[in-house]
Amino acid sequence: MIDQLIPAIGLIAGRFEDFGGKLLDHLLKTPLEHSGVNFLGEPVSSVLDSTSDDGLVVAQYSDETGYFAGEMQKASDDIDKALVRRPSATRILLIAAERKRPIVADNFKKKVLAQPRMKGRSIGILGAQTIAVLIVRKLLFNDAAIEELSEYLPDLAQMHEEAARDRLFPDLPIQHSRRPTITSEIRSRLAASPCLVLTGMGGSGKSESATAYGIEDAADYDLRIWLEPDEFKGAKGLQALPLVRGGTKRNVATLLKRQRCLLVIDDPAMPVAIEDLVALCGKGSHVLITARNAMPGEYRIPELTPDEACDILNKAVTSVCPETVFDTIWETVGGHPLSYALMNAAVLTGGTWEDIKLDCQAVGEFADPQQRLADRLLSRYREVLRKELSFFEWAGQPECDSRFLRHAILPVGIRKLRERALTASDRPSTVRLHDVVYASLSSLDWWSADEDQRAIGTPFVG
Repeated sequence: MIDQLIPAIGLIAGRFEDFGGKLLDHLLKTPLEHSGVNFLGEPVSSVLDSTSDDGLVVAQYSDETGYFAGEMQKASDDIDKALVRRPSATRILLIAAERKRPIVADNFKKKVLAQPRMKGRSIGILGAQTIAVLIVRKLLFNDAAIEELSEYLPDLAQMHEEAARDRLFPDLPIQHSRRPTITSEIRSRLAASPCLVLTGMGGSGKSESATAYGIEDAADYDLRIWLEPDEFKGAKGLQALPLVRGGTKRNVATLLKRQRCLLVIDDPAMPVAIEDLVALCGKGSHVLITARNAMPGEYRIPELTPDEACDILNKAVTSVCPETVFDTIWETVGGHPLSYALMNAAVLTGGTWEDIKLDCQAVGEFADPQQRLADRLLSRYREVLRKELSFFEWAGQPECDSRFLRHAILPVGIRKLRERALTASDRPSTVRLHDVVYASLSSLDWWSADEDQRAIGTPFVG
């Protein structure tokens, strides 16, 4: 990775000052003001490139060739300029796009530091290889930094994508409808406490709300981590839970302490001690937990309002739901988000509003109409989704490794599940059915054990 980045850094050219400023923003704890680049991203020669508010830290950037040649005249001029404009500076950083020549740079540094005016001051000289090392070793676990710097180093984006499949944050389902009041409430509660539990019945939108918050507030975090139910082994277990980037491992507990992390623990399979998680959070880190059962300090996801329900129901349809049909739906399932997403998907894939009305009338008298409606809607997919759903029935769990699933049911099978709103917010490495959908599988008389095996095929048995 380092060897690949070094020549790429030398090619940034005219945008190097802008790149250097963003690099230091993520490397230093001291906020810097970047005056050396104007609003068009072009360098301004008459001012210092970057300075801290107190004037103690100064940085100058250069993409000139020959920076480390001879007496390093450009570096000497930058030091003169820094001390004239910021006489209180104690730390001067010189950052160059060229490969550093260690002997030349060390001799220059010794010569300059021997000057009386440099007493109490330090100099840092970064060439292309040092920059590459810092990115790989210090920032590879900082998704926000990688996203910004990839604008200047396209290879970095590919490296990160290849190295960072582990515990990635999921994307929102294609049927997602924004609920800004929920995101705002999560934001407000996390400002008061670093740990928050989101509760609600199956299909109420707990995981989707956590995902939406993480995506909308991504700029507030260096790293976002998502744990599936079986990945969480308690707060102490986070100290042994590795996150891998480019062959380097960090445990999740350390990352929570040292970086601004958002950790989402989705429907954990074991009890959660909130106070232990709070103790792990450093400044700017937060933990969101989704759970069905009530917990102290919980935020219970509110049901949909009629207007929100209509928005989900009519999303992308060619003919909106008639008012009389909506009244029947609302009386049946109330403000249950997943039910509306399933009905919207049913209409988008060939169903009619009259079909939906009949389904609601048929299940309206049951004690659990949301689950019964999911059962009935799913039964309509017997011919088109039998193989895809039988795979999860065979697997005995609602989630599956995406690469294994792509081999078993092909990408078109995964797409069919997602188009019908049957999957939850998915990480790139995992596909997971909604719990309500998975619960419906046992009620569907689509297969026997022998048929199940034949539908999937023998390569996955044993």
